[in-house]
Amino acid sequence: MKNRTPCGTSTAQSLVRFTLAALCAASLSGCNAKNEETGGPAAAPNSSSKPSDVISEVPTTGKTFLVGVSLRDQSAFDTAMRKAMEATAAHIQLTLDVQSADSDPRKQAQQVEAFIEEKTDAILLCPATPEAANGAIGHANAAKIPVFAALLSPHTGAIVSLIASDDAQSGQKAAQALAALLHEKGALALLGSSNRAVSGPTQGFQAEIAKHPGIKILADTAGTDRPDAARSAISRYGRQLNGFFCLNDTATTAAIVACHQAQRPDIQVVGYDADAPQRDEKRPDANLKAVVLPLPEKIGARAITVLADYLRRKNVAPPPIVRVAPGIVDLTGAKR
Repeated sequence: MKNRTPCGTSTAQSLVRFTLAALCAASLSGCNAKNEETGGPAAAPNSSSKPSDVISEVPTTGKTFLVGVSLRDQSAFDTAMRKAMEATAAHIQLTLDVQSADSDPRKQAQQVEAFIEEKTDAILLCPATPEAANGAIGHANAAKIPVFAALLSPHTGAIVSLIASDDAQSGQKAAQALAALLHEKGALALLGSSNRAVSGPTQGFQAEIAKHPGIKILADTAGTDRPDAARSAISRYGRQLNGFFCLNDTATTAAIVACHQAQRPDIQVVGYDADAPQRDEKRPDANLKAVVLPLPEKIGARAITVLADYLRRKNVAPPPIVRVAPGIVDLTGAKR
């Protein structure tokens, strides 16, 4: 196996693209990205210091465990997760055999089969798709090798635990940001895909907005992320409409383009993007005030600590789902 790590449409659209460096630098330098356990600023893992996500109660037995890790790809997001995994494992006597599936479900299944052949003590899978490695996971189950998942739960096969960003809290953070931007008075529209991936953020957003009586949702256009849906909302509600919560990057771009076309710089836009660190070159826009995003460093570090705790404690099962708090990048520079 390779890479084993011993671990002691328009000009308007181009204006709304962010770089990974810009988003992550902002979130790690004091914009609203919060540490899951402490509530303080999130910090990037560092191999020279003990990662903040290493839980002190993980016992050390003297045994070094071998863990096979299959990532989705070599994107900036998964690379950040990998670095956090390696930095965390260095402090808790794990050896990681890290592979990239390169977005190929068949390749990922082959990697899991290779981990089984290698007799790893555990497998950590970041599924390239929900169906990726389904049969191979069953083989790992039969071999009594515990399988953990990060980001996404596979459709079949038994896993010990899923470690993923807290989607409901993403919606909650977006609602809080918009309520603050509107000074607790105004009306909003939701814009974005209706797929299952955004049901958590939508529910979290709606539940939080219900706590702000001065804010109401005029339109739920979550079935589409096309620019015409944003334009329609602006046309229909006029000056009543004060903000958008956008459920993906396409919806965020659509809302901003519609605001530009309607000459509405007053509309506040807050975006949610589950793959924000994979974005192309972008720069902030006058309408876009904040972006809620998962923190790959936190997810990677947490996945390793959960897995290590399971191995060290002789199979004391963790929760079925371990939720990691998301970050929020405040593009206004305001303290909230």
